[in-house]
Amino acid sequence: MTVPVRRHAYLQVPLGPLYVREYESLRPETDIAPTSGIQDFVEVVIPHAGSATVQQKPKKINFILPLAGRFSIFQRFMDDFKRVCLEGEENVRLVVVSFRSPPGQEDTTENVEALISSLQLDYPEVPMSVLQANTSFARALALELGAGQCEENDLMLFIDVDMTFTPGALDRIRLHTVQGIQIYYPIVFSEFDPSVTRKGGKGETYDHNLIDEEVGYWRAFGFGIVSMYKSELLMAGGLDTSILGWGQEDVDLFEKVLKKKIQVFRAADPGLVHIFHHVDCDHNLVTNQYQMCQGTRYSTYGATHSLAKTIIDNPEILAYKRRNS
Repeated sequence: MTVPVRRHAYLQVPLGPLYVREYESLRPETDIAPTSGIQDFVEVVIPHAGSATVQQKPKKINFILPLAGRFSIFQRFMDDFKRVCLEGEENVRLVVVSFRSPPGQEDTTENVEALISSLQLDYPEVPMSVLQANTSFARALALELGAGQCEENDLMLFIDVDMTFTPGALDRIRLHTVQGIQIYYPIVFSEFDPSVTRKGGKGETYDHNLIDEEVGYWRAFGFGIVSMYKSELLMAGGLDTSILGWGQEDVDLFEKVLKKKIQVFRAADPGLVHIFHHVDCDHNLVTNQYQMCQGTRYSTYGATHSLAKTIIDNPEILAYKRRNS
């Protein structure tokens, strides 16, 4: 073997004991008995002065979504957002950071704004906005601009337009993100090329909620999807906005978080699925970004055993390689 091989060991530990955390600051203001850590998960709301009724609602999640072109994909994302968040009456906010479309693609900026405006009319209680960035796409810049719309105590979710999500995923985001203590880096399920794994099925015809090793893999080394409070982003030093184009900004932020000794929670989340799309790697990217992009592109072809079976069932592939070696 002349190729370096990385080996991994995976350990699983049982659930630990139950811990109870009291919040003394709640007593004089609301006269509510202390809870067992549930205050990290919900906000206490008193409808009006003098009312004895106390309601609990989930902590607000601020979606930060970078976007450049790809309007049809954005429509699919917003269909999920409407179904899960708007119709499900989730406590959320959406900030879309829109860049001009890549060269050769139709400018859909006005379409994005029109779609958000239409939903805002139907759901006025949910804040939704579009920030226009008149420059080439840079994910780090997009996330910084989106985070700039939030306060220090706001819970933020950095998400991509290719993601689909469930109400359960939002519950876990609230539960596993603890201000001043812990950041949640979910391990998302990433689909393989359906032309290989689903016999040519198209995105509209197959179930994106299917979690199976034949149709996708857990992206254990992906750090682009993350939930954190803005206070932790500031503590880590923010994103490096000098990183342009695809990739590397997420790894840079993750390394900053580790250096600040902020606790990181990592777990496979079946409610967060990255829908397959073809990856085009820009040759103008710096070497590290280009290699990362190519690695992601190759990993989405299909499961190793599926690709091996394809070669076994089509021996002419190897014959072609021998003829051209």
